[in-house]
Formats: sequence, structure tokens, C-alpha cells
Amino acid sequence: MFRDPMTLEKAPRAQTRLHGCGRTPRLYRFCDGLTEGLVYWMAVFCPWAFGTTQPWAIWTMNVTGYVLGAALVSKWMIRWRTGYQPPRWGDGRTHWPVRLLAGLTILLVAWCLVAALNARAAYLFQEMRLEYRDSYIPWLPHSYHAPGSWFAFWQYLGLAWTFWALRDWLLGKTRRERGTRRGGEAASLDAGSGEASEIASATSNPTHASPQIPARLRRLLWVLCLNGGLLALEGILQRSSGTNKLLWLIVPRLNTTPESQFGPYAYRSNAAQYFNLLWPVALGFWWSLRAAAKQAAATVRLGSGAHVVLPMLALVMAACPVVSESRAGAAVTAVNVVLVGAVLLFASRRYGRTTWALLGAFVLLTAVGGVGGWQILKVRMQEYSWPTGREEPVTAFTLRCLLRMPDVQPGDTVGIVGLSEQRRQLHALPRSTMAVIRPEGRLDVLLYGEGMGMYWHYVSNFFNQHAGALVDLTIVKSTNVTVYTNGEALPGIENYDHRGLLLTNRFASAHLWVGTLGMRSHNFPGRIFAVGFLDVALSAAQIKATTADLTALAAAERTPTDPWGKAQSPAAVLFLGTDQLEQTRPLSDQLFDRLETYRNARQMLRDHPFLGTGPGTFGPLYNLYRGNTQETWHWYLHNDWMEVLVTFGGVGGALLLAALLAAVLQPFVGGGIVWSQAQMLCVWLALVGCLAHAVVDFPLQIYSVLHLFLVLCCLCTVAGYRKRKACGLAISGWQAAQA
Repeated sequence: MFRDPMTLEKAPRAQTRLHGCGRTPRLYRFCDGLTEGLVYWMAVFCPWAFGTTQPWAIWTMNVTGYVLGAALVSKWMIRWRTGYQPPRWGDGRTHWPVRLLAGLTILLVAWCLVAALNARAAYLFQEMRLEYRDSYIPWLPHSYHAPGSWFAFWQYLGLAWTFWALRDWLLGKTRRERGTRRGGEAASLDAGSGEASEIASATSNPTHASPQIPARLRRLLWVLCLNGGLLALEGILQRSSGTNKLLWLIVPRLNTTPESQFGPYAYRSNAAQYFNLLWPVALGFWWSLRAAAKQAAATVRLGSGAHVVLPMLALVMAACPVVSESRAGAAVTAVNVVLVGAVLLFASRRYGRTTWALLGAFVLLTAVGGVGGWQILKVRMQEYSWPTGREEPVTAFTLRCLLRMPDVQPGDTVGIVGLSEQRRQLHALPRSTMAVIRPEGRLDVLLYGEGMGMYWHYVSNFFNQHAGALVDLTIVKSTNVTVYTNGEALPGIENYDHRGLLLTNRFASAHLWVGTLGMRSHNFPGRIFAVGFLDVALSAAQIKATTADLTALAAAERTPTDPWGKAQSPAAVLFLGTDQLEQTRPLSDQLFDRLETYRNARQMLRDHPFLGTGPGTFGPLYNLYRGNTQETWHWYLHNDWMEVLVTFGGVGGALLLAALLAAVLQPFVGGGIVWSQAQMLCVWLALVGCLAHAVVDFPLQIYSVLHLFLVLCCLCTVAGYRKRKACGLAISGWQAAQA
């Protein structure tokens, strides 16, 4: 180990021995090795643990962060007690952005702690109200839900230790880079001179370390890219299998349909956010490795290095946001494909036809995938409700629907057709009507009364009888409910939950809903070709006489006109063919639910403009700001920028923005690892894409996405652009060694 340097006479001698011969204390080596292992563990565990959205997974990451913090403090103590100065990349100085970021980190963690200790209230879920506390200081950060703020404090504390432990580890040099031989004999190395250390690293081991990509950074990026590629492949296979179990293991409590999930993520958009952070980094890493390989050899053949797999991994990851059916994720991917491709093509002018060919293939394959992906995303952008022009309720009606049943039984209740008095809501709305398929394959027709009354008519084993087939489904409501398929009445079972509901009551007819329950995560997984609404009850003879030739319709796969024929009497109040059902609805309609949430959040912001409601309080507190109980109780805002302002206030939000700017602007100051501009730009584009996605979603509320975001920010803090002279000297030194 090393001697205790507390004695004044022995301290300089011990420091000289440790610093002069280049020996690393064993405890220091152990802490470095522990840090490396935990960094890799967190990078792999985070996304695979179902996105780290559950408390057990978050606490696993928290504890790992605390261990990283303990290792970092141990290394600080060793440096202080022994005077040991480990060889590090850069000029050995801590520049002002890093010092500012360190101060802001302490301030933000302290903000969360003070808010939890200085709690104004706690939300009582059983009573759905706030329990206020009198003993709080109003001009200090405070919380309106103390347990939520405590949870946020422990989470951010673990992330803070993870960030700084990772940065300290990345800046350290490996034994090969220090030029230290196995026997422990010292090579000529001055840990304080950045340029000489760069030359020594390149000249002593020219084939093992590129001057631009240190070994630790290279290993971390390999772990992230390989893990991301495996995660992307698993997500695509899981989606193609049609299962609604995450990792083929569990069905989540929310978002139980396959199309709402992706890979280990219960919410497809979170998966898209993770991959959009990673695939530009993989492409930038490939470019840097290829550039380093070009410097290390006269010619580099296609397939001669392991880095050639990185474009393929990036391609698979870039396809995932489209395959996942995330609209914002696909938009971010499309923009970043153009920008990253432009950056790398411009930077690759000197690296020959192979580089151009690989980049061109990436862009071409991504474009092809985008064309195919549009057919998937188009379904999510279609209309789901149409005004019938009949505002008055009706006592009798007929709903006809021509549809192709899915081959795989849905994993959740999915809507087929319905009527309501509102364009924005269908499910459980008073006086509404719904036809749905249950997970067990049962067809239910539900009619809701003015109060809590409900009537349902269900047909057992409906899915198994019609799986994969084209079905002419007709629902007739008069003084009872009858269900027909292909002109034949089906036996069903009736149930009442009266409470004021009678089938002679009048039911809404203002808006016709198709293929949904009014919630996008429960869309009909098959295909609907035509829907008709009549304000009268057709007889069995009329239905049978107007049943279409399903064989001809199955071949056509489209219904430009009424498939039940012009002889249908009376005429339909509203008929929707394939063209109408596949039209894209306006963006304002697609985001209507979120726009309502934003309005409520703006009221929260007006009530708490400066100090906010407290970290981790948005979900519980949002319930108090809903316009009515029919509105969805959102736990996240679907706008991270606004949620930060609501929970941290204007003051806390400014501190977070300053910390982000300090991290990403550090490369302009210089003094760190000399990265290529193309690689750094790819990291920046990944971060900007995530921040753009945060305008309409909540990527930074998901631990795995936030962890990866902070890792990329950490990479920015160890990079430097201004140290070009050192990079040139390092390459020159390596070339001299080769000669």
C-alpha cells in the first residue's frame, strides 16, 4: 500500500515516491476498478430493468450511485493524504464551466433537500386532499408533497455522484496510456504536462490507443453501443411477436397493448427517446474510430476493424423510434438523420469512398425504413371521431361496421365503434354507447346512463369465431340490443346495472367513434373498412337483404362507397368509407388531451411561479387542478420544460438551465480530451433531439433516459476543442515512433 504521510518529515518523501515513480496506490486502483465496473453495470442495467421506472429499479440505481460517490471520495482522500496526482487527460486544470457546474450541482441537490425538509404539505391519496403544515419557511424552497420530494432528493443525489464519479474516471489514464510497464518501472511521464503525456501515450503504445479516443472512453462507448443494439433488436422482435409482455415476462399495469410498448419500456415514446440519444453517438464513435484507424495505417479495408459494426448498430437503433410508432420520436429521428448525415459527410471528405458508401447506405436504409414506418405511424394520426350532424339524442339506432378481425387476440379491451355527445371523449361518458372486444375474446356492447347505470350485452367467444376474417358487424338498439354478423343474429347475454338506466332512455348520437375507446393506447388492432350510423333500428330482414358480398370486398380491401348498397333504407345519417377513415387529423386534435394538461399546468405555474411546488410533486398535485373528474389524471406533464418550471419554479429552473449550459459549453474552453468535432457534434445533436422531444413528452422523468442524458453531458465536460496543438504533437510523435 502506501505510508501514512501525516508526519511532516515523511510527507514530502512519500509524495515524491508516489508521484515520481508513477506507482498508483492499491486502494486507488481498487476504487478506479470498482468505478469502471459500476459504470458499465449501470449502463446495461438501466434500460433492461424495464426502463428503470419502478421503485426497486430506481433504488438499485440510487444505491449504485452512492457506492460510486464513496469510491470518488476515497480517491479524493488518497490524493489529499498522500499527494498522489494521477496522470490525467488534459492540461490538469479545472476550468470555469466545470467549477460552475460543480457549484450548481451542490446547489440543486441542496434545493431538493431543503424542499423536502421545509415541506408545506403532503398529499393524502385516500382522501384526495392536501394536509398542510404550518411550520415552514415560505421564502425557502418547499414542497407540497413531502414524500415525493424526498424520493426526488435521493434520486438526484445518486445521479449527482454518478456524474462526477464518471467524469473523474474518464479523465484518468490507463497503465498503457501512462507508459507504465508491467514491472511497475516508470516511463518518462510528467502527469502535469498535458502535451507531453499525449505524446507519451501515442509513442509508447501506438496500436492500442488513439490520441483522440482514450481507452476508458472507448470502452464506455462500446458498452453503450453494443447494449443499445441488443436492446433495439429485442424491441423489434418483441413488437413483431405481438406479445403484450415486456421482455416476454410481465404485463405492465398501464399500457397493456403491444402497440403502446416497446422492448422493456411500457411506454413506446420512452424507448424512442433512449434510442434517439444513442444512435447519433454510435455514428460519431464509428467516425472517430475510422479516423483513428486511418491515421494508424496506410490503407484500411472495409471490414478490417470492429468499428464497422457500429453503423449497423446505429441503423437498428435509428429504426426503433419509427417501429415503436412514437410520432415525436420518429420526427426527431428524421431530423437527426439529416443533420448527423450532413455532419459526417462533411467531415468525411478526406476518408475515401468506403466512408461515403457506408454513410450513404445508412441514409438510404433509414429513408426506406421511414417510408415503411410512415405506414405504421399513419394509423396513429388518423381521425377517431366524426360529427354525425345529429345533435339530438335518439332512442333507437343502428351501427354497421365492416372490419377485418386481427389474427392475434388483443391483450386489452379495444374499441370498435361507439357514439357519444362529445368529440373529445367516449369511454364511460354519460349516454354513450360502445362496442368493444375484451382480452378474453368477448364482444361487449355497453350503454351508459345519466348516472352510474350501465347496460351491457355480451357475445362470448366472439374473437375465436372470427379471428382473421372479414366481418359485417351490425348492432341494433331498439327496446333491446341485438348483434348481427354477416346478416345473422348472434345469441348474447344481457346484464343490467340499473341505477336509473332503461333501454327506453335517449342516447347520444352527436359523434361517431371508430376503432378506439377514446384513448390512443386502446386502438383496434385490426382494420376497419367502413362504418355506417342510422338513427333507426333496422329489422333482421333489412340487415340480411343489405349484407354485402364479403368475398368481393375482401379482394378490393377498400370501400369508396356504401358497401351495404344503395337499396339500404332508410339512408345512413353518416357513412365513412376507407378514404375517410384513413385521413390524417389536425395536430391540434391529436394533441388535444395534452393541450388540456398544459392549460392546467399553466395554472399551477401561475400559483407557484418562483419556487415551484417542489421536486417530485407534479403527479400528486395535478389532481387538484383537473377541470373535472372525467379528465385524465396525468402523473407526468408531457412537457418536461414546463414540468421543471412547475416543480422547481423559475429560480430552480434557471439553475438547471445554467448547469446544462455549463456542461455543453465546456468543450469550447478546452483542456480536456481532444475529441473530433464530428463526434462532439453528434453528441450535441443527440442532446438537442432529446430536449426537443421534451417539449411534447417527459424523457427526463424516466431514470434510464435521464441517466443516459447525463452520461452524454458528462462526455461534454471531459472534451476540449482548443487543444489542437497537443493533438497534432501526439500524432506527430506516433508517426516518429513508427519511423
